[in-house]
Amino acid sequence: MDNTVIVALGTLTITSIVTLLTKWIESRQKVNEHKLSLRNIYVNKKIQAGEELANLLHQRKLVFVSYYQFYNFFKDTGYVHTDMAYRCKVKTLALSELLSKPNYFSIYFDYEKKGSEISRLEVVINKNIQILNKASDLSEAKSDDEKKVISQELNILKESYKSQEIENIIKVVPLLNSLYTAEVEKVKSELSKYDFI
Repeated sequence: MDNTVIVALGTLTITSIVTLLTKWIESRQKVNEHKLSLRNIYVNKKIQAGEELANLLHQRKLVFVSYYQFYNFFKDTGYVHTDMAYRCKVKTLALSELLSKPNYFSIYFDYEKKGSEISRLEVVINKNIQILNKASDLSEAKSDDEKKVISQELNILKESYKSQEIENIIKVVPLLNSLYTAEVEKVKSELSKYDFI
């Protein structure tokens, strides 16, 4: 009888230990699966944010290059090319629509820091764009009164920006494009860590 009790207790103990060990292994596996699932979500969101940032920088380059061409034509001829002005406005609207959507790339990437060279150059270009848009509006004005008002607004813009010693768009756009390209390369480099293929 003693052997039977010992064998039964031994079997019960071993079964209990195996059951506890199995449950512990299962719980560890579930924790690891949960961590892997969260990591997957993070990586997917980061890749998506990187794509959004690269797309945004590309769209900004397109807008600024369009205005760069518009500015060169305007500077050389003194004439507002309405087709160029229209294309610039369409690209600007597309960029505005892109910017109006929620984006999360600032969570994953260090972009658009206050006081950065990119921010400073974008301010310069945006001031030039305001002048070009006013010049475009002036060329589209129908009545003399409308032309007079827009012309006054254009002169006010030009004077306020001259007093701030605004840089020329011809100098700024190529520099800004190279900075955008460098930012895109940083994003690509960061995302290449997740290239599993």
